[in-house]
Amino acid sequence: GRLTQASRALATEKDKIAAACIARTAGETRISIAALNATPHYAFWLFEWLQDYRFPSAVTAAVVNALDGQAGKRFYSPDHLLIKDRDELIITPLPPPGAGEQAIEKDCRSIAQPLPLRFEYRTTDADFAIPCGKQTACLAADKLQFPLRLRPWRAGDAFVPFGMKGRKKISDFLIDEKTPRHRKAAQYVLTSGDDVVWLVGRRIDDRYRITPATAEALVITLYTDDELYRYV
Repeated sequence: GRLTQASRALATEKDKIAAACIARTAGETRISIAALNATPHYAFWLFEWLQDYRFPSAVTAAVVNALDGQAGKRFYSPDHLLIKDRDELIITPLPPPGAGEQAIEKDCRSIAQPLPLRFEYRTTDADFAIPCGKQTACLAADKLQFPLRLRPWRAGDAFVPFGMKGRKKISDFLIDEKTPRHRKAAQYVLTSGDDVVWLVGRRIDDRYRITPATAEALVITLYTDDELYRYV
């Protein structure tokens, strides 16, 4: 009937306009504010798009009012976070309940949540080579206190970045790295006792680096989900 035709026409137009305004990558959606403002009836289309992420209409109205405002404002649906950046609205999923922190015992070999990690102990003999890359942490196993804990970083967290001597707040480190706001919100740390030993995917703590005196290394690798499941 006519109602069905109208619904199809609306869906087609919604997708057409979205193609000009929205970029989707793994784990996040970015809406260009400039392209949105150039779209006729942009508030209507934003309401349509944000419904897909379960943002209540009152929250979407607040997003519309914030389009010309200061960057950094956050808005929540039951399962998504929207951050108003300078030039974009950035939407990312919220972690599932209970997935924010994970205790890791010494015999643990892999976890899938809240981040997919694999753990491997290696003897630091003559054949041992420290793995390269930010996705891998190589820590002196004898200095670690178990259980380790994987959790989101908190205000006040600090560590001694590898290659440096003094302590640095993680908030300052992320600023120096020019980390986007939505990446900061998703940043995890691995702790041993009260120490942050790895700013995950970025830098280990220099106090836990491998030295000539290290007998055993704990090698931790951050995987994509598909890569991890081949090893579980």
